[in-house]
Amino acid sequence: MQRRAWAAVLGAAALGGCTTTKLAQRDGCWVRETKKFLAGSREELGPCAGPAPAWADDHLMRLAQECMAREDWRFQERALTAWSRGEPLPDREREATVLRACQSDAVAADLAERATREKLASLEKAARERQAELEKSALQQQTELEKSAARREAELEKEAARREAEAQGERARDAQAERDAARAGAEKEREALRVAAKEERDAQRAKAEAEEADARQRADAERNRAAEAQTRLADWLGQAANKAQQ
Repeated sequence: MQRRAWAAVLGAAALGGCTTTKLAQRDGCWVRETKKFLAGSREELGPCAGPAPAWADDHLMRLAQECMAREDWRFQERALTAWSRGEPLPDREREATVLRACQSDAVAADLAERATREKLASLEKAARERQAELEKSALQQQTELEKSAARREAELEKEAARREAEAQGERARDAQAERDAARAGAEKEREALRVAAKEERDAQRAKAEAEEADARQRADAERNRAAEAQTRLADWLGQAANKAQQ
Protein backbone atom coordinates (compact mmCIF):
# COMPACT_ATOMS: atom_id res chain seq x y z
CA MET A 1 0.00 0.00 0.00
CA GLN A 2 2.84 2.41 0.90
CA ARG A 3 4.71 1.58 -2.33
CA ARG A 4 1.64 2.39 -4.39
CA ALA A 5 1.35 5.78 -2.63
CA TRP A 6 4.97 6.68 -3.41
CA ALA A 7 4.50 5.60 -7.00
CA ALA A 8 1.46 7.85 -7.29
CA VAL A 9 3.42 10.82 -5.88
CA LEU A 10 6.33 10.27 -8.30
CA GLY A 11 3.96 9.93 -11.24
CA ALA A 12 2.16 13.13 -10.37
CA ALA A 13 5.47 15.00 -10.05
CA ALA A 14 6.63 13.70 -13.44
CA LEU A 15 3.35 14.64 -15.08
CA GLY A 16 3.36 18.06 -13.42
CA GLY A 17 6.78 18.72 -14.92
CA CYS A 18 8.50 20.36 -11.91
CA THR A 19 10.80 22.65 -13.86
CA THR A 20 13.29 25.29 -12.67
CA THR A 21 15.05 27.78 -14.90
CA LYS A 22 18.21 29.64 -13.97
CA LEU A 23 20.03 32.39 -15.88
CA ALA A 24 23.77 32.84 -15.45
CA GLN A 25 26.65 34.54 -17.24
CA ARG A 26 29.62 32.38 -18.14
CA ASP A 27 32.73 33.53 -20.03
CA GLY A 28 30.86 36.66 -21.20
CA CYS A 29 27.86 34.67 -22.52
CA TRP A 30 24.39 34.20 -21.03
CA VAL A 31 23.44 30.60 -20.26
CA ARG A 32 19.92 29.37 -19.41
CA GLU A 33 19.85 26.13 -17.44
CA THR A 34 16.52 24.29 -17.32
CA LYS A 35 16.10 21.44 -14.83
CA LYS A 36 13.17 19.04 -14.98
CA PHE A 37 12.25 16.53 -12.36
CA LEU A 38 13.46 13.06 -13.38
CA ALA A 39 14.48 14.44 -16.77
CA GLY A 40 17.89 15.98 -16.07
CA SER A 41 18.98 19.47 -17.07
CA ARG A 42 19.49 21.29 -20.33
CA GLU A 43 21.57 24.41 -21.10
CA GLU A 44 20.88 27.00 -23.77
CA LEU A 45 23.54 29.45 -24.90
CA GLY A 46 22.33 33.02 -25.23
CA PRO A 47 23.89 36.28 -26.47
CA CYS A 48 27.56 36.90 -25.75
CA ALA A 49 29.22 40.17 -24.91
CA GLY A 50 32.15 41.38 -26.97
CA PRO A 51 35.65 41.49 -25.50
CA ALA A 52 36.49 44.39 -23.22
CA PRO A 53 38.35 47.08 -25.19
CA ALA A 54 41.91 48.14 -24.45
CA TRP A 55 41.24 51.78 -23.64
CA ALA A 56 43.38 54.19 -25.67
CA ASP A 57 45.24 57.16 -24.23
CA ASP A 58 44.27 59.39 -27.17
CA HIS A 59 41.24 61.47 -26.21
CA LEU A 60 39.48 61.23 -29.57
CA MET A 61 40.09 57.49 -29.85
CA ARG A 62 38.87 57.02 -26.29
CA LEU A 63 35.60 58.83 -27.11
CA ALA A 64 35.08 56.53 -30.10
CA GLN A 65 35.76 53.43 -27.94
CA GLU A 66 33.29 54.63 -25.32
CA CYS A 67 30.66 55.14 -28.04
CA MET A 68 31.21 51.60 -29.37
CA ALA A 69 30.99 50.23 -25.81
CA ARG A 70 27.63 51.97 -25.39
CA GLU A 71 26.35 50.53 -28.68
CA ASP A 72 27.46 47.03 -27.64
CA TRP A 73 25.74 47.47 -24.29
CA ARG A 74 22.48 48.51 -26.01
CA PHE A 75 22.68 45.48 -28.31
CA GLN A 76 23.24 43.19 -25.31
CA GLU A 77 20.15 44.64 -23.64
CA ARG A 78 18.00 44.06 -26.73
CA ALA A 79 19.43 40.58 -27.34
CA LEU A 80 18.96 39.50 -23.73
CA THR A 81 15.35 40.74 -23.74
CA ALA A 82 14.55 38.87 -26.97
CA TRP A 83 16.33 35.71 -25.80
CA SER A 84 14.55 35.70 -22.43
CA ARG A 85 11.22 35.89 -24.31
CA GLY A 86 12.15 33.10 -26.69
CA GLU A 87 12.25 35.51 -29.64
CA PRO A 88 14.92 35.56 -32.40
CA LEU A 89 18.01 37.57 -31.52
CA PRO A 90 18.19 41.01 -33.18
CA ASP A 91 20.70 41.60 -35.94
CA ARG A 92 23.93 43.23 -34.83
CA GLU A 93 25.03 46.22 -36.87
CA ARG A 94 28.24 45.87 -38.85
CA GLU A 95 31.28 46.85 -36.87
CA ALA A 96 32.46 49.17 -39.65
CA THR A 97 29.12 51.01 -39.62
CA VAL A 98 29.20 51.39 -35.83
CA LEU A 99 32.84 52.52 -35.98
CA ARG A 100 32.10 55.23 -38.57
CA ALA A 101 29.13 56.49 -36.56
CA CYS A 102 31.12 56.49 -33.33
CA GLN A 103 34.04 58.27 -34.95
CA SER A 104 31.65 60.99 -36.11
CA ASP A 105 30.13 61.21 -32.62
CA ALA A 106 33.61 61.36 -31.08
CA VAL A 107 34.63 64.23 -33.35
CA ALA A 108 31.39 66.08 -32.53
CA ALA A 109 31.87 65.50 -28.78
CA ASP A 110 35.49 66.65 -28.95
CA LEU A 111 34.47 69.80 -30.83
CA ALA A 112 31.73 70.47 -28.27
CA GLU A 113 34.20 70.09 -25.39
CA ARG A 114 36.66 72.43 -27.10
CA ALA A 115 33.89 74.96 -27.74
CA THR A 116 32.90 74.82 -24.08
CA ARG A 117 36.48 75.36 -22.94
CA GLU A 118 36.93 78.23 -25.37
CA LYS A 119 33.66 79.80 -24.25
CA LEU A 120 34.69 79.59 -20.60
CA ALA A 121 38.08 81.13 -21.41
CA SER A 122 36.35 83.89 -23.40
CA LEU A 123 33.97 84.65 -20.51
CA GLU A 124 36.82 84.82 -18.02
CA LYS A 125 38.85 87.07 -20.35
CA ALA A 126 35.82 89.35 -20.88
CA ALA A 127 35.28 89.53 -17.12
CA ARG A 128 38.91 90.51 -16.53
CA GLU A 129 38.78 93.13 -19.29
CA ARG A 130 35.51 94.54 -17.94
CA GLN A 131 36.97 94.72 -14.45
CA ALA A 132 40.04 96.56 -15.76
CA GLU A 133 37.81 99.01 -17.67
CA LEU A 134 35.67 99.67 -14.59
CA GLU A 135 38.72 100.25 -12.42
CA LYS A 136 40.17 102.62 -15.02
CA SER A 137 36.87 104.49 -15.30
CA ALA A 138 36.55 104.75 -11.54
CA LEU A 139 40.10 106.11 -11.27
CA GLN A 140 39.40 108.71 -13.99
CA GLN A 141 36.19 109.83 -12.30
CA GLN A 142 37.97 110.07 -8.97
CA THR A 143 40.70 112.21 -10.54
CA GLU A 144 38.10 114.51 -12.16
CA LEU A 145 36.24 114.90 -8.86
CA GLU A 146 39.45 115.79 -7.03
CA LYS A 147 40.37 118.35 -9.72
CA SER A 148 36.89 119.86 -9.56
CA ALA A 149 37.11 120.09 -5.79
CA ALA A 150 40.52 121.76 -6.04
CA ARG A 151 39.22 124.31 -8.59
CA ARG A 152 36.21 125.09 -6.45
CA GLU A 153 38.38 125.49 -3.40
CA ALA A 154 40.68 127.87 -5.28
CA GLU A 155 37.70 129.91 -6.44
CA LEU A 156 36.39 130.13 -2.90
CA GLU A 157 39.77 131.22 -1.61
CA LYS A 158 40.01 133.83 -4.35
CA GLU A 159 36.54 135.12 -3.57
CA ALA A 160 37.38 135.26 0.11
CA ALA A 161 40.57 137.22 -0.64
CA ARG A 162 38.65 139.68 -2.83
CA ARG A 163 36.09 140.26 -0.13
CA GLU A 164 38.81 140.69 2.41
CA ALA A 165 40.51 143.36 0.29
CA GLU A 166 37.24 145.28 -0.17
CA ALA A 167 36.46 145.16 3.55
CA GLN A 168 39.44 147.23 4.66
CA GLY A 169 39.00 150.08 7.03
CA GLU A 170 35.78 150.52 8.85
CA ARG A 171 34.39 147.18 7.63
CA ALA A 172 37.41 145.22 8.88
CA ARG A 173 35.44 143.62 11.68
CA ASP A 174 32.58 142.65 9.39
CA ALA A 175 35.05 141.46 6.79
CA GLN A 176 36.67 139.18 9.37
CA ALA A 177 33.30 137.68 10.13
CA GLU A 178 32.64 137.21 6.45
CA ARG A 179 36.05 135.57 5.99
CA ASP A 180 35.33 133.19 8.80
CA ALA A 181 31.95 132.37 7.30
CA ALA A 182 33.48 131.93 3.85
CA ARG A 183 36.15 129.61 5.25
CA ALA A 184 33.52 127.63 7.11
CA GLY A 185 31.45 127.39 3.95
CA ALA A 186 34.49 126.37 1.95
CA GLU A 187 35.34 123.69 4.47
CA LYS A 188 31.78 122.44 4.38
CA GLU A 189 31.80 122.32 0.59
CA ARG A 190 35.18 120.57 0.60
CA GLU A 191 33.80 118.02 3.00
CA ALA A 192 30.70 117.60 0.86
CA LEU A 193 32.88 117.15 -2.23
CA ARG A 194 35.05 114.59 -0.44
CA VAL A 195 31.96 112.70 0.68
CA ALA A 196 30.50 112.82 -2.83
CA ALA A 197 33.79 111.63 -4.32
CA LYS A 198 33.96 108.74 -1.83
CA GLU A 199 30.35 107.75 -2.51
CA GLU A 200 31.00 107.81 -6.26
CA ARG A 201 34.12 105.64 -5.84
CA ASP A 202 32.22 103.21 -3.61
CA ALA A 203 29.38 103.01 -6.13
CA GLN A 204 31.80 102.37 -9.02
CA ARG A 205 33.62 99.72 -6.98
CA ALA A 206 30.37 98.00 -5.99
CA LYS A 207 29.20 98.03 -9.60
CA ALA A 208 32.51 96.57 -10.77
CA GLU A 209 32.36 93.83 -8.11
CA ALA A 210 28.77 92.97 -9.04
CA GLU A 211 29.61 92.69 -12.74
CA GLU A 212 32.70 90.61 -11.95
CA ALA A 213 30.64 88.31 -9.68
CA ASP A 214 28.03 87.94 -12.43
CA ALA A 215 30.69 87.08 -15.01
CA ARG A 216 32.25 84.55 -12.63
CA GLN A 217 28.85 83.05 -11.89
CA ARG A 218 28.20 82.56 -15.63
CA ALA A 219 31.64 81.03 -16.06
CA ASP A 220 31.03 78.71 -13.04
CA ALA A 221 27.64 77.70 -14.46
CA GLU A 222 29.22 76.79 -17.81
CA ARG A 223 31.98 74.89 -16.00
CA ASN A 224 29.45 73.03 -13.82
CA ARG A 225 27.37 72.04 -16.83
CA ALA A 226 30.44 70.73 -18.61
CA ALA A 227 31.53 68.82 -15.44
CA GLU A 228 28.02 67.41 -14.98
CA ALA A 229 27.95 66.23 -18.62
CA GLN A 230 31.35 64.56 -18.18
CA THR A 231 30.21 62.97 -14.87
CA ARG A 232 27.06 61.55 -16.47
CA LEU A 233 29.13 60.21 -19.38
CA ALA A 234 31.65 58.64 -16.97
CA ASP A 235 28.83 57.01 -14.94
CA TRP A 236 27.23 55.66 -18.09
CA LEU A 237 30.53 54.28 -19.38
CA GLY A 238 31.27 52.79 -15.96
CA GLN A 239 27.94 50.96 -15.95
CA ALA A 240 28.55 49.72 -19.51
CA ALA A 241 32.04 48.54 -18.61
CA ASN A 242 30.76 46.76 -15.50
CA LYS A 243 28.04 45.00 -17.44
CA ALA A 244 30.49 44.04 -20.15
CA GLN A 245 32.90 42.54 -17.59
CA GLN A 246 30.22 40.68 -15.60
